Amino acid sequence: MTARHMSCPRTGDKVPKARAYEKCGHLRATVTVWAFGQVAKGTGVNISSRWHEQYDRMHKSHRKLRTVSRGEGTLSSSDEARDALYHFFQDAYHVRDWVQNDQQSRIERISIKDSDVLCLCADLCNGTKHLKLKESHCWTGDTSTTFTSQSVAVRPGAAGSGQPPQPALYWWTVESKGKQYDAVELADQVVRAWDDVLHEHGLLA
Repeated sequence: MTARHMSCPRTGDKVPKARAYEKCGHLRATVTVWAFGQVAKGTGVNISSRWHEQYDRMHKSHRKLRTVSRGEGTLSSSDEARDALYHFFQDAYHVRDWVQNDQQSRIERISIKDSDVLCLCADLCNGTKHLKLKESHCWTGDTSTTFTSQSVAVRPGAAGSGQPPQPALYWWTVESKGKQYDAVELADQVVRAWDDVLHEHGLLA
């Protein structure tokens, strides 16, 4: 390995020092920063901050999901739309982990068992993250809880208008314990539920 390269401590991949973080992306990898032509090294740097970061990430994922579902912004493929859906529920459920692991929050455990909405969120997160929802990680009591459909409304430009197509509209269905839910409406409820929980714990004004 040359002096201009470094190895990721996790994968062993060689990457240019000037682009180490960009290429590696591991939070606890060795980070190099170019400053006034010098390389400053720091080992074991954690770029994460506190639970607020994951809370904000949930809101960003929520905005993206709503933008995609409404056909706003740029064109999105079906795969990209589904990615936005999965990312929201994963980001939303992991707010719980971030709060519990943030020592400054002084909250050791947040129970979600009394919130049907957050239980659904948890199962959708674990099901999409691991492909299969196991009983040991099931909050709703129904291991078949999942997204059961994705619908798309294509909006081509008017014939002869020369106008480009508009972004498609997307909507999804969630099914759990014999009930069906609109996934975007459920996402709205999840955000409100987390706001309520964090308010109850004194973490939000």
